[in-house]
Amino acid sequence: MASRNGATRLSNEFSVQLRTFYEMFQDVEVNKHPSTQDSLVSLLTQHVEFTADAVLLVRDGSSMTVEWRNAAASRLFGAQTESVVELFGDSVVPTLALCEGTFRKVTVASALGGATTGELRAERVSGGVIAVTFRVVGASSADAQLRESESRFRALADRAPIGILAAAHGLRLYYANARAAEILGVSKGDLVDGSWLDYVHPDDVRMAQEAVERLLVEEVEVELPLRVLRPTGATRWVTTRLSPVPGSGFVASLEDVSETRELHARLAHQASHDHLTGLPNRRRLGDVISVALRDPELAASGTGALLFIDLDHFKVVNDTLGHRTGDDLLVEIARRLSAACAEFDTVSRFGGDEFVVFAPFADATVAHELGERILRAVSEPVELLGTLHRISASIGLVAIGPQHVDAEVLLRDADIAMYQAKEAGRATVAEFDEKARSKVLTKAELKQDLEYALERNDLTVVYQPIVAFDGTWRAADALIRWSHPERGVVAPAEFIPLAEEMGLIDEVFSIALDRALGDLARWRRSADQAPEYVAVNVWSRQLRNPGLLAQISAGLARHDIDPGSLCIEITESMLLADPEQALGALRELKDLGVLLAFDDFGTGYSSMAYLHRLPVDIVKIDKAFVGNLGEDASSSAIVGAMILLSHALSLVVVADGVDTSDQVAELSEAGCDLAQGTFFARPQSIEELISAAPVLSV
Repeated sequence: MASRNGATRLSNEFSVQLRTFYEMFQDVEVNKHPSTQDSLVSLLTQHVEFTADAVLLVRDGSSMTVEWRNAAASRLFGAQTESVVELFGDSVVPTLALCEGTFRKVTVASALGGATTGELRAERVSGGVIAVTFRVVGASSADAQLRESESRFRALADRAPIGILAAAHGLRLYYANARAAEILGVSKGDLVDGSWLDYVHPDDVRMAQEAVERLLVEEVEVELPLRVLRPTGATRWVTTRLSPVPGSGFVASLEDVSETRELHARLAHQASHDHLTGLPNRRRLGDVISVALRDPELAASGTGALLFIDLDHFKVVNDTLGHRTGDDLLVEIARRLSAACAEFDTVSRFGGDEFVVFAPFADATVAHELGERILRAVSEPVELLGTLHRISASIGLVAIGPQHVDAEVLLRDADIAMYQAKEAGRATVAEFDEKARSKVLTKAELKQDLEYALERNDLTVVYQPIVAFDGTWRAADALIRWSHPERGVVAPAEFIPLAEEMGLIDEVFSIALDRALGDLARWRRSADQAPEYVAVNVWSRQLRNPGLLAQISAGLARHDIDPGSLCIEITESMLLADPEQALGALRELKDLGVLLAFDDFGTGYSSMAYLHRLPVDIVKIDKAFVGNLGEDASSSAIVGAMILLSHALSLVVVADGVDTSDQVAELSEAGCDLAQGTFFARPQSIEELISAAPVLSV
């Protein structure tokens, strides 16, 4: 009786072994690593292939297909047996059901001929697979076979690349392999006969207990992430898979995923934090704000503010001291911001030299105090390359309100407030103004509409005559115009800066140049009176464009216009950024043969200093001086001096913005050469100018 009980016990353990290794073989994670899978297959083969028992793995279903067989099964049933129906006939289902979990005496068909009597056991292992074991009666001692089987199992389990534990009734461990002991940081001897819960992190014990309860009650497999605590205090993350063993507790596989989790954590941190300063990045900031805006308690409290911080003139640091020094400065500013803010505030680097502070518990007053504290912290001297430097910041502040439905809207308003601080002189805190929002939204809409206008070719060119004081029409000033379908005429002073900001100014200039040259050619073919030259404005970007000369040359050739019939007008602001480069570009244009005019003369401090160096032909006196003629004696003196100076340099003088007869009289008396303004003629379309000579009020 004792021998039979021992055989039963060993048979049960053999079934556990078979189930364990089948599940290891089928495990998705293991199958991701072919070398590991091959190792397990090899171990399974060593353990089962050469046992005296015939072992079949059968797919449960109507066909009862044989998925795998060992050598003994091939000899006994034949290597070509595809279904156990061939062995048991139509009674296969009740036969296997009768033998489930225990050995029973049956007779089966043998490939050796006739029938063979033996003991049959069926065990459902995993995934709809039944392990069928057939032992020929009298072939060998059951105890000996199962002891051998157990020995092989222990040998191969100890070589498995994942930890394996076997527990009785969900608590006491009666088996642990070497990898499990390594993961838990103890010896195999320490594990056996102990409670596996002793090694689970205290915070995860309850979750582990609930998993085991479900496992034993429902007899289902359970997988869960657990933290295990080593005797040294170190914590390891383990993916734990528990499989029930009827009447025997469970078998667990342990996979140490600590390094994988640490890698994922590092990658997640890198994705959500700035690599230079270590602060949360724009993406992380957006997530924090979004969560806060959905918090009903925060909404009810009426608190919360955002501060948008931009370092003033940071580009100068990069350009003069180098980008590495600029990076050092950003790191120091990040440190100062973090020190100035409360621990529950979020300090983030938004990008470049921009930082954002989200203060969820600050009202407008507290937020303003925080902004002032940040200004003081930023302005403290900082040592860069051995020298102390002072910098400042412009801060935009916005208090969270009901209109801030998401992070994007809140950040937009804070950004607007920051530009208010810039416009207020920098180094200050500016609170968000609704009027500023309207201005920004209008600007954004205009930008979009300008793109559409360029795509639809909606920009037009009109011409204002430039005349001599005897009424002779001498030239035409080409003026770009945009007629907006809803806003009406948009002034160049409004849309030209937008075009420069958007990088579209080259396209605008191309339209103005091509239209002006084409219209001049058309004038000369169709009208008795045509201007001697047409003037076209260029802007700073064009003067820095190395392709400007080729563009103008191509336009002149395309419309068959001689260079002397085109005048390029420049302003003083174009010379200030890089005077030598600008002068070089003007000399190239002069060599091409076009006329050059210095527009808005007198409005800048350096006009006089540059005038003698510029290769210009014409000087245009700005309307700001012309408009005061006849009313202000000082303006008359200044205009007179400009005319004398220009004539001394052999330059032609054009007065701009001439609107009254008094202005005409005074300019004529002072010796001005040409003039333009509404007194003579308003800007007109090419069709108006061709159909009739311009009406000049002289």
